[in-house]
Amino acid sequence: MLVEKVFERLAETNILEKLAEKKKLAFIGEPETTTYLSNFFEPKGKSGYRYFSWQDGKIAASATEPKLEQSLTIIVASIQDEEAIYAEVNKYVAEQKLDLRVIRLFTDIFVNLIADRDLLQTSDCELKQPRLAYAVMSTPRSGSTFLCNTLKSTGIAGFPDEHLREPSLILAQNCHFDYVRYLKILMQHKVTANGVFGTKIISHFLQDHKQTELDFNPIDYISKFVYLIRKDKVAQAVSIFVAEKTNIWDVKKFDTARQDKYKEKIKELEKRQIGEQDLARVHHLYQDLLNQEKYLENFLAENKMSPMVIEYEAVEQDIEGYVKQILEYLGISYGDLKIKMPDVKLRSELSENLISQYRKKYG
Repeated sequence: MLVEKVFERLAETNILEKLAEKKKLAFIGEPETTTYLSNFFEPKGKSGYRYFSWQDGKIAASATEPKLEQSLTIIVASIQDEEAIYAEVNKYVAEQKLDLRVIRLFTDIFVNLIADRDLLQTSDCELKQPRLAYAVMSTPRSGSTFLCNTLKSTGIAGFPDEHLREPSLILAQNCHFDYVRYLKILMQHKVTANGVFGTKIISHFLQDHKQTELDFNPIDYISKFVYLIRKDKVAQAVSIFVAEKTNIWDVKKFDTARQDKYKEKIKELEKRQIGEQDLARVHHLYQDLLNQEKYLENFLAENKMSPMVIEYEAVEQDIEGYVKQILEYLGISYGDLKIKMPDVKLRSELSENLISQYRKKYG
């Protein structure tokens, strides 16, 4: 079911959990969506939330339904056509002279959530280009999280998070979500005091976003690119394999509970022998990484871009030196630079054994 699929992919953002902190909300949308939301919120004791079905271009009337006036905020929640319902609901509210704000679940609330803004407001704002917009580009498990979190820790290099990923992709593929507008809005709010915006672009998410209905090219909005490469593709493929098995992709130094959970999962995996199916999966991931790297290289060449190219293995040996080189490449002035490395490197005996056995089989 599409509704369940969309909200499953949005789960990493905790968007519904955040909404559960609000009061007197009314949701309007197609029956499948409002039913899903009701099933999510009602067990959490949100009996004060209201749900109205949108059918045949209007709110489906029911003698048992409460009036909209009993709510504070109307949220248009539509998988199929958020903008059309939003326009009609706004028209209805104006005609009835109701003192209610009307916002959209994806276009407003999701965008505000990622932009670290108050959720229950329009996301519309004046769109201006930041002083500097840059992106770290890479294939998955290349060390980009380690590098980007270290850049964030400087306080002067923006907040290079992975903004274009599964949540924005599922909305773009199924809900007519304007992720270009979303990225532009982030450029207004996710900047450091010196006017710098940073983002992280992973190869397969770039490719998938570009295949949606929007005409998107990062070079139209981002002026500088840092291209991060991991030389040891076998170790990179094994890193993806282990992350898939544990469902843990990164761990912060302060998150000891998550560290313990990771260690427990690794111990469970180490109890069984590495099989041919495991090595075949690693080989598939290895080949896919080569294809993704080729995609990025072609993208850069087609757009006549000359990014700063750095290797993860070198960065790992001299993180402070490379952060300074990146800041200089970006034209960001720095004085007494304070760098923190918040991530724990997820290495294990399991990974080493997988790498060893893979090399014996595939060379």
